[in-house]
Amino acid sequence: MKRYLSTLFSLAALLLAAASATAQTFVTVGTGTTSNTTTSYPAPFGNYYWGARHQFFVTAAQLSAAGLPSGAQVQSMGFNVTNTNGAAAHQSFQIRVFTTTATNPLSASWFSGTPVAQTTTTNHTPVTGWNQFTFTSPFTWNGTDNLVIETCFNNVSYNVNASTQWTTTLSGATFSRWYRADATGVCTSTLTTGTSTTTR
Repeated sequence: MKRYLSTLFSLAALLLAAASATAQTFVTVGTGTTSNTTTSYPAPFGNYYWGARHQFFVTAAQLSAAGLPSGAQVQSMGFNVTNTNGAAAHQSFQIRVFTTTATNPLSASWFSGTPVAQTTTTNHTPVTGWNQFTFTSPFTWNGTDNLVIETCFNNVSYNVNASTQWTTTLSGATFSRWYRADATGVCTSTLTTGTSTTTR
């Protein structure tokens, strides 16, 4: 069985790498047409405030169109940083992945449930290019479920946002939700600063 590694979810694009015994094949979801600025959101590496929590919605149709087959084993995920802008280390950075059959799961509030995969928390300094994170255990995509991808970190000071690729002009759902604040406890907060129906 091929294993699929998500090595990018550039706010705009989800890159999946299929690993067989001899090679890996990468699958990119999204277009990555632009990116956030040093102060704008959504921004998974968004340290313009002390901390930032994000959730991003990816549809099964987008995954299939990118070439991810049913039964793929997803082992890792990452973001494509176009410019670090001198962003500081992000304390306790973590990614969690949820599956859902809902067609607009972020429209009213944060998505909750049991994650199918997550990374260990790590202090991560963004670098230019793909920033890849391996899940503690892979998950198998069934070919029909949508994904909600959550990122969060919480520093005790602010700096700037690293610029991470976006996919824009999406339609039909709320594709991102975020909360950023100069405070502790950002990752457990249920407050929302903003949402977007056109950007992920």
